[in-house]
Amino acid sequence: MGKLAQIINDMKIAGLNILGIAEMRWPTSGQLVSDDVTVLYSGGSKLERGVGLLLSKEATRSIVSWEPISERIIAMRLRTRHTCETIAQVHTSTETAPESDKDLFYNELSAVLDDIPSYDLRILMGYLNAQIGSDTTGVERIIGKEAVGDLRSTMPMSPTDVDTHRADKRRPNKVSGRRHKLAESLTNAI
Repeated sequence: MGKLAQIINDMKIAGLNILGIAEMRWPTSGQLVSDDVTVLYSGGSKLERGVGLLLSKEATRSIVSWEPISERIIAMRLRTRHTCETIAQVHTSTETAPESDKDLFYNELSAVLDDIPSYDLRILMGYLNAQIGSDTTGVERIIGKEAVGDLRSTMPMSPTDVDTHRADKRRPNKVSGRRHKLAESLTNAI
């Protein structure tokens, strides 16, 4: 059984209608159907990174649109019973990645989130490359008690930093400003 077949089988056993994949490692972008599951994927020229969304037959009927943004971001809009929802599946750059890569990712993600209609339900999911420690002071609303390791994140600011920024009204430069805006919107969403 191939990897895709195994993931589809696990998805069906778990009863999932939508499953996000990080590190898909498929070239280019596209759509295919395998065993009644639609696979939307966004990759690059190399067999590295890549993200994807797997959808059941029922979820596939609800697709309004989808867009492969980059090898790290794919977005999809679905019609639900009462509204629409937009899902962004992401795979964040690591802490050791060059600043230019991180800035590019956060600028692309910020643009995707800005383009979502205000009346849509927004879902951001994926692998955010964060390692969370047991000290959750200031982020209790976001992180559970079961966290392990050291607090380290590719996010530009912690929620505490965002609150501090709101208090003193400093404006960061344009690139980190987009990263700040993203951190602030994620904090407000939780």
